[in-house]
Amino acid sequence: MGYRHMYGYDVPASCASAEKYYKAAAALVLGELADGKKGTVLENLRLSNEEARAQPADTDEDVVKYFEHAADAGNVNAQLTMGHIHFYGARGVPRNPEQAARYFRAAAAAHDTKALVSLAHMHAMGTGVKQENETAFRLFSEAAEKGDSNAQNGLGYLHLHGQGTPRDVAMALK
Repeated sequence: MGYRHMYGYDVPASCASAEKYYKAAAALVLGELADGKKGTVLENLRLSNEEARAQPADTDEDVVKYFEHAADAGNVNAQLTMGHIHFYGARGVPRNPEQAARYFRAAAAAHDTKALVSLAHMHAMGTGVKQENETAFRLFSEAAEKGDSNAQNGLGYLHLHGQGTPRDVAMALK
């Protein structure tokens, strides 16, 4: 619909109307990425121009080095990005859940909700870290208190199955 409104196909041409449709579509895609759909990696990378966007894939090593340097310098967004790169095996980096956990821990120490949720999932599943439902529950709880819907979903699952907390179906529904 955004395309139709942008170019006036069977509707009046209107950039403002097109923008509404494109924003709605973008919000859906970002929501799916934020929900952690398997195989997706959300990276906080902005390139300044079209030429930079068209760079070949062999520049991935430079991008990874940039994020690694920023993460090691304490940049929370870079720590989160490096966590995802290592967790999923992206940008030419082999999958390494243990390394992902290291970066997620660093970002979680700054109380980043996405890092807390990622680390909680890892503890709930025992991926790259020792499987500890109590730790998962604590991390999900901290992120849920900040209103993170993924953390709330994780808490619901733990309550429903009595993992890291007594089984409580009413709490799970909440």
